[in-house]
Amino acid sequence: MDKSHGQSSIERKGNLLIIDSKGPFNLPFVQAYNKEIDTFISQMPTVWGQIVTTNENFLLTPEAEEGIKGACKSRKERGCCVSAIIFPEGTSGFVTITQMTRVYSYAGIEFEFFTDYQLAEQWVIAKLSTYN
Repeated sequence: MDKSHGQSSIERKGNLLIIDSKGPFNLPFVQAYNKEIDTFISQMPTVWGQIVTTNENFLLTPEAEEGIKGACKSRKERGCCVSAIIFPEGTSGFVTITQMTRVYSYAGIEFEFFTDYQLAEQWVIAKLSTYN
């Protein structure tokens, strides 16, 4: 069995999920992560958003990317309308931007990239207000 690669923590803050992720990620990690996040999603209101913080090693294997795409499509169906993705300043976010653009575009979730947490949170809250 493949060893899981990646780490995350998830917390709920009102109608936001705050996800802190450290990669790189493989499919076994994504499968376990998707199960963990499902418990949070079942407690979320009908309209919600997420803020995802990443590190400089935020990379998905092709299989992990497919797993995240499917999970995000399910999140959209269960009320996730917006997602802010934060990556550290000074890092090359090109791969993160490319992968997350494919993931969220496939899922139909509105998204934006940030380097500052406060700006990301303000953006998500403002966007969510347009869905209510």
